[in-house]
Amino acid sequence: MRFSNFHTHSVFSDGINTMEEMVLAAIEKNFSAIGFSDHSTMTFNHSYCMKPDALHDYMRTIRELKDKYSEQIQVFAGLELDYCSVRPDADFDYIIGSVHCIPTPYGDHTSVDSSAPLQRAIVKKWFDGDMNWYAQVYYKTVMEMAKRFKPDIVGHFDVVCKFQELENPVYNGYALEAAAAVLEHCSLFEINTGAIARGYKSVAYPSPFLMRYLTDHGAKFILSSDCHNALYLDCWFAEALEYCRSFGVRSLVTLTGDGFTEYGI
Repeated sequence: MRFSNFHTHSVFSDGINTMEEMVLAAIEKNFSAIGFSDHSTMTFNHSYCMKPDALHDYMRTIRELKDKYSEQIQVFAGLELDYCSVRPDADFDYIIGSVHCIPTPYGDHTSVDSSAPLQRAIVKKWFDGDMNWYAQVYYKTVMEMAKRFKPDIVGHFDVVCKFQELENPVYNGYALEAAAAVLEHCSLFEINTGAIARGYKSVAYPSPFLMRYLTDHGAKFILSSDCHNALYLDCWFAEALEYCRSFGVRSLVTLTGDGFTEYGI
């Protein structure tokens, strides 16, 4: 089976590789396609986001690589939009909708997935130590993101659990409410292995109880490693196939020149 990956980051945002290095790594791994989805500019400054004046070079570089390696791999232009992103006027092949920052009770914004110590400090300072409240705000923000942008792909749906598992009846209720709401705007969720590559988790997003719900309610899935380092373009991909099959998933989605298409697993 030839894999593909459409959630990748380059030096245009917080990846460590150039776009060409990522393409060459994908070719070496016999990928059928690669798509770039660097972090879009936000309404407030974040060091991991694309600079406001970089979009022209971003799109130009993708076009050049698409032409240069057209005989070996398909290259696509995507973007990862956050709730606080400014959606640029450009002709992208796809949009990933994700949430990395949430509003605090005091009107500013704070990170969801930067580090475990920061997350603990945020929950203690602004959410009275209540992880369920923190998760509730996160999932409300995910719902708003999906409603606002109607992305092609929902990125790392339960990234709020990057540093600890939160399964309990209250948390599960917030997550399932959000899953139902997001499905009204986008039915394609990524199986995201990025936290495995970075040593935080042992299974992909979405977590098992969400996979069961999403599968039962008609969601489709696309495989990604949320790649920031070319070494991990296909991290846990073989295991992810078994993960999906364990929930009765028999096909995944990829992107081709003809649009999003399904293939059997």
